[in-house]
Amino acid sequence: MKKVILLSAAALVFSQTGFCESSPRPLTAVTPAKLLPDGVDAAEVTNPFTKEKAFIRKGTIASFYNNIALLDQLLALPDSKETREKLERISSFVKENLSGLRALGLFDVFTPKEWVQSDGFQGRILVGVYYLEAHPKNVTEETKEVLSQQHKGVTAPYLKEAIASVLNI
Repeated sequence: MKKVILLSAAALVFSQTGFCESSPRPLTAVTPAKLLPDGVDAAEVTNPFTKEKAFIRKGTIASFYNNIALLDQLLALPDSKETREKLERISSFVKENLSGLRALGLFDVFTPKEWVQSDGFQGRILVGVYYLEAHPKNVTEETKEVLSQQHKGVTAPYLKEAIASVLNI
């Protein structure tokens, strides 16, 4: 949970304090209450690396990580119609939040390659694949190589199909 708070706090501080601008402000401790005071449930954030902006609700990162854990669990189950329906439902929530998470800098702090080389965490690999589907310019030769290796090693048919889609195989 600490990672979640620190990551979202860093991105919001950068966007709200102008830390990345030409006149940096003094560094001070950041608390969730400073970022989103009581009664504030969302904010517009700016990616400290790319300057992309998005509107983010409180709890976006926590729900994102919980959905990754659910994807991990579902991808470990035998392939069935019921499992695929659950994967589709959770995947739709993940995909809906990708642009906001990109605006927070999540895919800059953890590169797409790092997402897809997550051995043992099929849910995290799937999220990396979704990100690459949404942002194909981030599919590098190095990332393709990692995806090819993952395609050979993963056992979940749903994930294998998603990887194949990005690799066009």
